[in-house]
Amino acid sequence: AAACDHQQHNTDYGIKFQIVMLKATLVSNQAMCLIKQFDLQEEEYIKEDVINSLIGIISDIDAAIQSMDNVGSCPADISSSATSRKAVRSKLLYRRSKVRFLLAVYRKDVPTHLKMSHSQWIEHVAKAQSDLQELLSFDPDNKEAITFLRQVKSKTAEMLKDENLLDSSPISSALMNLQEILGGSEASNMTLKNISDDNNVVVESLKYIHATLLDDISNGTRELLRNGAKGGKIVLEIACRGKDMVGIDAMTVGRRVQTLAMQCVASACVHPSFSAWLVEYLQETRKETDFENDLYRIVSEENTEDDTSTTDLVIATMALEMRLIIHKHFKEDDDCYNNDFSDNNNEIDERLNQDSLRTPTSQLQTRLCCAVLESNQKKCKLTAINALSVWLDQNPLNIINSTDENDDGIIYSKVKEPSEGEIRKMPPRQLAEYRKRVAIRNRYRKQRSRNNAIYFCTHGGLEKLISSAVHSKESFWRRECIVQIGRLVKSMCDETLPLDDDGLPVDNVLQKIVMTVFEQTPKIINIEEDHEFDEVQGNDLVLCMKRCLFATGVLYGTPSIGVWMLDKVWNCAKDEWNLLASSDTVAAMSIAAEFASAAANEKETRPWISSFVNVADIDGTWRKLLSCDDQDVQSGAASAMAKLGLSDKNLSSDEGELVALLHVATGLLQGHETDERANDVRSEVRFYSTETYNAPLERGVELLSYLASKTFVKNEIIQGAGLSTSSTTSEISVLEKLVQLAQSKSTISPSVKYSLATIFASLCVSVETLRREAFEGQEITPEQYDELQAMGKTQEERKIELMRDFDSSDSVGSRVKVMAQYKVPQALVSLIPGATEGTLEQVAKSFSRIACEESVRGSMIQQGCLSACINLSKSGEFSGTYKSIVRLAQHTIAKLLVTTNPSSLRTTQCIGSILPLLMLVKDYESSDLQKFEALLSITNLASFNESTKDHIVGENGISILSYAMFSNHEMVRRAATEAMSNLIPHPKIFEHLRNQDKLKVWVAFASDYENNFECARAALGCLAMATQDSIVANELAMINSTRSMVMNILECGRLELMHRMLVLLLNLQQHGESCKDLIDTSGAVLFCEGYVSSYQNEKYLDLGFSKNDTKLMEITINLAKEIISASKA
Repeated sequence: AAACDHQQHNTDYGIKFQIVMLKATLVSNQAMCLIKQFDLQEEEYIKEDVINSLIGIISDIDAAIQSMDNVGSCPADISSSATSRKAVRSKLLYRRSKVRFLLAVYRKDVPTHLKMSHSQWIEHVAKAQSDLQELLSFDPDNKEAITFLRQVKSKTAEMLKDENLLDSSPISSALMNLQEILGGSEASNMTLKNISDDNNVVVESLKYIHATLLDDISNGTRELLRNGAKGGKIVLEIACRGKDMVGIDAMTVGRRVQTLAMQCVASACVHPSFSAWLVEYLQETRKETDFENDLYRIVSEENTEDDTSTTDLVIATMALEMRLIIHKHFKEDDDCYNNDFSDNNNEIDERLNQDSLRTPTSQLQTRLCCAVLESNQKKCKLTAINALSVWLDQNPLNIINSTDENDDGIIYSKVKEPSEGEIRKMPPRQLAEYRKRVAIRNRYRKQRSRNNAIYFCTHGGLEKLISSAVHSKESFWRRECIVQIGRLVKSMCDETLPLDDDGLPVDNVLQKIVMTVFEQTPKIINIEEDHEFDEVQGNDLVLCMKRCLFATGVLYGTPSIGVWMLDKVWNCAKDEWNLLASSDTVAAMSIAAEFASAAANEKETRPWISSFVNVADIDGTWRKLLSCDDQDVQSGAASAMAKLGLSDKNLSSDEGELVALLHVATGLLQGHETDERANDVRSEVRFYSTETYNAPLERGVELLSYLASKTFVKNEIIQGAGLSTSSTTSEISVLEKLVQLAQSKSTISPSVKYSLATIFASLCVSVETLRREAFEGQEITPEQYDELQAMGKTQEERKIELMRDFDSSDSVGSRVKVMAQYKVPQALVSLIPGATEGTLEQVAKSFSRIACEESVRGSMIQQGCLSACINLSKSGEFSGTYKSIVRLAQHTIAKLLVTTNPSSLRTTQCIGSILPLLMLVKDYESSDLQKFEALLSITNLASFNESTKDHIVGENGISILSYAMFSNHEMVRRAATEAMSNLIPHPKIFEHLRNQDKLKVWVAFASDYENNFECARAALGCLAMATQDSIVANELAMINSTRSMVMNILECGRLELMHRMLVLLLNLQQHGESCKDLIDTSGAVLFCEGYVSSYQNEKYLDLGFSKNDTKLMEITINLAKEIISASKA
């Protein structure tokens, strides 16, 4: 009966939802008709009934949106109802914005009694912008809304200018509305006593201020800080005591107003100027303590209520606190950097300890985090994790870069960090001073992070964090807490301290904190005896869960401390772990599986956990974990088992074991179901959100990244191994699933991105290539290393070693072709946005390796690899890993364009490739192969059209190519010479060759045909084309070595060189006496006469030349005849 009632309720609710959506759709269509009717009217003045219709439709849309908010989603089909509601809401907001904007724009074309005041039409404009910004908050790709928002802003600026109201911007009007309604000339005297009459105006004003701050933070904060920060004080006062300013009857409205005001203050604090003002204002008015108490009161009071508005208020409050912490960290870092410390370390340490132990800030931060961790709302709890991350991060710029808050190019630090190039140019004294200041600042940051972590752990924060994780039913939340525990322990480690007998830093504080967690020992009951399992439920089981969860975090964060803890502190670890793993409590089993996965990571703890692994025991603990219905428990146990198998060399080379591990990995990919609720929570708490984590997916991809290093597994993946679980096999292959994950529109964590990129990079390379890459730059070659290793092996062992994991270049090529067919290059391009340096390095390696296969280069360009590599190699100062990423991207461009016809590329691709290629040639760290292939691509592009020649020359190409002509590697010299030759007939190359000293180089290269024929051919071809210029021809004639070059090449018998020389001589005959004198004195005419007489009348046919040489012979004879004729003229 209860089920029937529930079903009937859902049916009734579904009908109600459909009615509301139908009415909203009709209102939306009516609004569209009115807008079209308004656009089509031809009257000079707008009629009164039209104006009234527009005003009326605004009210109708307001009511429709309110009804949609009240009805919620249809429980029968939540996903489809949410989609339809989003579409209708988007149309309603867009059309209401358009109506409001039309009323403001055509304010003068209405009857006199309907004309609006300045404040009225400014309010319409403000609300129009607010509607569009609200629309874009949930539909950011709506192109119509984006275009219309730009139009509204532009037109608003024009209207304000026309009305001489530049000081009366919409945001200032919104602030004036607040002050008028709230009353009081000072912010502290304001009250919301009349809010029941004007609550909509207050809410709309605050919504517009918030939307403006999100859209244009610089102008928004500037408005709040005008006139002695009057606007900032108003919004701050409402944010701190919004509920206290109303009566009990208006409490809901007061909370909503307070939430909006808090969101405004939090958003404004993104800008350093507002944060600095707020801190200074609180200090000057001595309200800092009151402000901190207000924040704590808001969080602690609102935290107990399960309501959307209270959740939003808590999130906004925590966001404000985080941004103030970031501001303080930046200011402290700048002060530390600019402080003139003496060389006395004691003075530095004293300053570090004084500044980093900021008890008031530490106390407030710990109180806020502890209060929020007790919340029942996942969104609120995530803000505690985010706040803790901000508090512990050593460099506040890392937090800024991990969010979208620096899109406006805001400068947070007053210290201008020099680029790598500027550092290299520093004089020794300045460089030493700079390094000293950076070292002191880094020490300060580490000490600050350490002290913050210690304060949090010793004042109840660690206990709250562990308790929150243990009592949560959400696996993603337990994982978040484990990560934070690891971060806390890592922050508390002081690497500067001396080591004890266990090889750990002598740190009594950290050891005391660790031992505190294990002070209370639970009562362990042997479950195999006659005791019921319920006897160990309750406090003892919870205590075991706490200890195991803490140990997991320590192992992930600081493995050395984790190993010491397992050996010295956690005495009954095996009993407690077995208790958790054998329980029927999913949370306990999940924590046990997570610990097993963490322990399997470390060499020292693998024997500990491997003692439990016995899959053959049907009733065993490990089998229970693997057969658990919970995906997180399964994935943790499977991950541990796989890591243990891979760590054993005998097992990791056994094909049967590899198949089993591959089955485990594909099972995790097939069986995982993304926790959409967890992802929704994270997406809505985007202030400083931690990474998205899905245990089955992440562990499955991680395991595949390990297995993909084995040739057998590579071939299995490429040959179409399907996803499988214990009961089913999917039609989709593993490779297809990996590509789908990489191209997924939903957010994937950085670790999944890295694992995917690593898998793709492994699939397109052989073990032998990896070995050669590892030996690059070493004093020993792979062959020499193999010979040394072979000295200690028998003949049979050597044969087995050769047969093991053999991977031919043909096999790699076949895999690459399949990868291109399944759009792996496109998937790699999808991994680039927001990727870490490690992921980008693997992506760049994949591009470079795939591009080695000539047949897939066209497909790579079509799938976006060329454009992606151009973007990766944008010019600038690079350092560390990113420099190698850029070099790999540039090398990929070189490989792609060696064999690609430039006419098949877009203009932006042709032009955009030139600078990366030149930079690769110029890079002194690039290999000769990379330079050679880059030069071939430049040659290819230079031959395309005049535009590419212009860009090569414009990017200082002549200078770079000229330098490359002096390379020690003859192939690089030849390619550089060919690239220079293809720049003719650009005026700048002629200008370059008119310099006699530079021309001598080309003569020398052309004369060196016996040692480097290809280079001589390219140099002589360039001279043959360049001598069309009279100045170049005369400069060439004046060089002493030219005469010997002429006769040596004519007599060399190599038709390609003779052809070019004869063209050169023919050109010289057209330029002045010095050129003709060169021809006469060199004996070139006599040679031509003898040459013609010896081989004319097709006498050369008897020489047995190839078809090409025969044709070339005929051409050279005809050229010789022309030279003879010209000399007699």
